[in-house]
Amino acid sequence: MNISRGELINQLVERQHYTKKAATMVVDDFVAIVMDNLRAGNSVSINNFGTFDLLHRADHYSIHPVTHERVDIPAHYIPKFYPSKAMRAAVKLWEDSKNRGLE
Repeated sequence: MNISRGELINQLVERQHYTKKAATMVVDDFVAIVMDNLRAGNSVSINNFGTFDLLHRADHYSIHPVTHERVDIPAHYIPKFYPSKAMRAAVKLWEDSKNRGLE
């Protein structure tokens, strides 16, 4: 199941008793802060959650699927999320429960 931005806001309203406007501001501000820091070349680490960072991709080439010509792709950075140990453990617990038929 995917949780959309709106569903995340609704969960904040239900759990933390924020107003919908306040919950929307929290989500929007969080995303803006992460993006501003990545734009500045900084990583963002949140304990027990993970790290948003930039990953350098070396220059390489690909083959155009229609013309079959070589296309050079210059070196660039991409955003990357590294989950924390606690998040990986939570996913592993969910996976084990699902595989045992508990879910």
